[in-house]
Amino acid sequence: MIDKLDVAAEPIDQLIVWPIIIPLAAILLLGITGSLGSVLFFPVSLITIPIILAWLFFVLATGISCLWRRSWKRGMSLVGAFVIFWPMAYGCSRASDYFALAVAYPYYATKIYCSGCNTQTSFDWGAVGLLSHYERSLVYDPSGELAKKIGDDDERAENMEIITTTHLIGHWYVQTQTW
Repeated sequence: MIDKLDVAAEPIDQLIVWPIIIPLAAILLLGITGSLGSVLFFPVSLITIPIILAWLFFVLATGISCLWRRSWKRGMSLVGAFVIFWPMAYGCSRASDYFALAVAYPYYATKIYCSGCNTQTSFDWGAVGLLSHYERSLVYDPSGELAKKIGDDDERAENMEIITTTHLIGHWYVQTQTW
């Protein structure tokens, strides 16, 4: 007869769901502070980037270690979390513009109302990166002129700059100026 204490399942053999929310939240927070052009971008990046890198290293190293020890369920769930992280991180970085717009929408709506509802209004979304070579701006365009420029690169040779327009939602556009 087998004793129940001898057959207790070890935590290593159980299928786990790794907390993938932590690095995705860090990417989202990094994207929001970058989109808003906040002075908090640099301190937030000093906190979030090591969290993301440590999580990636830990998950991959632990997953490979579990597979080496033939703990298949845990190893595959960790390697799966590592693989699934990349498309989810891309989605979070794309969604950060929408979250930044939602967070600051009352401010933008007030500025648009004060400047006149039928005029094109632009808001600085700051430079991206420490040594930035491009700046972003949020543009409210009720006339729809920017809708014709979506995906086109407006090249200005005199300043060696390229302006790319992407549609966000409704009459909201993001323009990226690269030089």
